[in-house]
Amino acid sequence: KTIIATLFIGAFFGYLNDTLLNVALTPIMKDFGVDKTTVQWLTTGFLLVMGAFTPITANLIQWLDTKKMLLLTQATFLLGSLICAFAPVFPLLIAGRMVQAVSAAFFVPLLFNGVMAIYPPQKRGTAMGVITMMFTVAPALGPTLSGIIIDHTHWRFLFGFTIPFMLVAMLLTGKYLNVNLTTVTRPKIDILSAVLSVLGLGMLVYACSNFATMPLAAFAALLAASLGLTAWFVRCQFRIATPLLNLRAFQYAQFRYSVMILSAASFLFLGLELLMPMYTQQVLLLTGTATGLILMPASIAQAVAAPLFGRLLDKKGGRFVVLPAACAMVG
Repeated sequence: KTIIATLFIGAFFGYLNDTLLNVALTPIMKDFGVDKTTVQWLTTGFLLVMGAFTPITANLIQWLDTKKMLLLTQATFLLGSLICAFAPVFPLLIAGRMVQAVSAAFFVPLLFNGVMAIYPPQKRGTAMGVITMMFTVAPALGPTLSGIIIDHTHWRFLFGFTIPFMLVAMLLTGKYLNVNLTTVTRPKIDILSAVLSVLGLGMLVYACSNFATMPLAAFAALLAASLGLTAWFVRCQFRIATPLLNLRAFQYAQFRYSVMILSAASFLFLGLELLMPMYTQQVLLLTGTATGLILMPASIAQAVAAPLFGRLLDKKGGRFVVLPAACAMVG
C-alpha cells in the first residue's frame, strides 16, 4: 500500500495539472497579452505532449529500475513546475508545461505497472476503480482549486504549491520504494516511430486548434500531412519487432469499442472543461471560485461512480459496466 501510495501521488498531480490551468487562462491571457488560441496551448499542448510520449513510456520504463525511473520522473515534474512558476515570458511558460507533460506521461504507466504487479487478478478491478476515481477527483479539484487560488493570490502559485508535494513524494520514493516493479530489459526503441507519433499528433492538434484563424488551404495541407504521418506510424508498428504501440489489440472488438467509447467521453468532458471557464469568466463575468464550483458536480459524480463500477466489473463483467456508462453519456 505504501508503494501504491507513492506512485499515486505523482499520477494524482499529473492529472490535476490537466485542468489546473483551465480557470487561470483568462488572467494569463491578460498578463502576457496573448489571445485565446495561443493560451489554450497551455492545456491542449500539455495533453498533446503527454499523449505523444505515452506510447514511448512502455519501453522507457524498462530501461531503469522502478525507483530510479520514478525519482527521475518526479524531478522532471519538479523542474517543469519551477520553470512555470517563474516564467517571465509566455514561450517559457509553454516550455515548462511541456516538461511537466513529459513527466506526467510516465506517472500513469508506473502506477498501472504497480497495480498489475501487486494485486491479484480478482482484485484488480477494484484497484482500477480506485485509480479511476483519482483520475476524476484530480481534474475535479483542478478548476475549483485554481479558482480559489487566482481569486486570492496569483496564478503563478498554481505551480508553486505543487513543489512541496513533489518533494515529499521524492522522499517517500527514496525511503520506501525498494521493490522493482518492472524487469530491466532495455528494449530497443524505434526512433522513427517516436518522431512520427509526436509530429503526426502535433500537426493534427495544431490544425484543429487553429482552424478558425488559418487559411483553408493551410489547414487542409496540415491535416493531410498529419494524417500521412499517422498512417506511416501505423505502418511502422506492424513492421517492426518491438512496436511502440501494439495496434494489433484493435483486432479485438471489445477493446476497439472500449477505446471508441472512452475517446468520445474524453472529447466531451475535456472540451467542456476547457471552454466553460472562458465562457463563465469572460461572458458571465463570474469569479474563478464560482467557475470552479460550476465544473465540480460532474467530476464528483464521476469520482463516486468510478469505484462502484470497478466493483461491478469484478463481479459481473464488462458488459454491465460499459452499457450503462454509454447510455448515461448519450443521455
